[in-house]
Amino acid sequence: MKKNSFHPAWYFVVVGIIVLIVAYNKLHKRMYISPISYIVKEGQPSSDLQQLLKLSYIEYDGTFDGAVQATQKYWVRPPQMHRWKMDNPTYANRKEIWDTFDALHLVQQVEPLYKKYTHLVLRGDTYEITKLKLNFMISYFNQGVRCKHIIFLVSERPLAYDSEIDYMMHDYGISSDQCPKTEASMVEFVYNHMHLPESMRACKPEFIKVAGADKESLPSPQESVKAWLATNPVKGTCLLLSAQPYIAYECSVFSSYLPANLKLESVGPSTSEFIHPGLYFEVLAKILLQEKIRMNMKKAAQ
Repeated sequence: MKKNSFHPAWYFVVVGIIVLIVAYNKLHKRMYISPISYIVKEGQPSSDLQQLLKLSYIEYDGTFDGAVQATQKYWVRPPQMHRWKMDNPTYANRKEIWDTFDALHLVQQVEPLYKKYTHLVLRGDTYEITKLKLNFMISYFNQGVRCKHIIFLVSERPLAYDSEIDYMMHDYGISSDQCPKTEASMVEFVYNHMHLPESMRACKPEFIKVAGADKESLPSPQESVKAWLATNPVKGTCLLLSAQPYIAYECSVFSSYLPANLKLESVGPSTSEFIHPGLYFEVLAKILLQEKIRMNMKKAAQ
């Protein structure tokens, strides 16, 4: 009876195939996927966003421009209305809605993909979100993430007494007189009182003042990125530290203005416990509008 034989050459073929599969899987896992791609695909609303529009009873003509117009009409709060005064849509707390928010990657945290970056960029924010973003980044510095420059884009917005100054007085055991009064001074105070790893403390932070159109509110991402670009940052990689559900929106804005020699990656923690449900809808409307602006800017540059 003839014995089965395995030619030695086949061994190397099999090993080679396995090596190629492993290498492909590693490369695939390390590829950066923009958070915008879950919302807008090939210039059209993604299938998950189309599903959300149906669940929200939003009627439009099926075009991207139609989706922009409809969401601006129904999902954006009136000017000067603070976020905590927004009305919740009657359908906002349905499970199907939140499942779709999750599919659109507006809820879960987004982790850094690589270990080394040229710039770490943070926009000013409220006190609680500032702490959350810094703690998020500290955890990844402890896991080996490194950068050459830490950039804070901050404004002279006055802090709110009930939701920021009172909280800081409690957290740090300081009096009202000792407490920072503006966003810029608050961010610097919080950063200096964090338990930073040495690798993070070795990067001298740069605090860039952003002059917003409304001094009582947070400057827009557009105002922030323009203020940073005015300083002529060196080319390289930019890790934009945001927070949900704004990661994709800020990514869209920064992508609209950053030159080709600044490669962008957007990350940040989940903040669902701090976020008014109506804001998820509003952020999506802003992303669609910004993507329309970005596409028009790209066409005009060609």
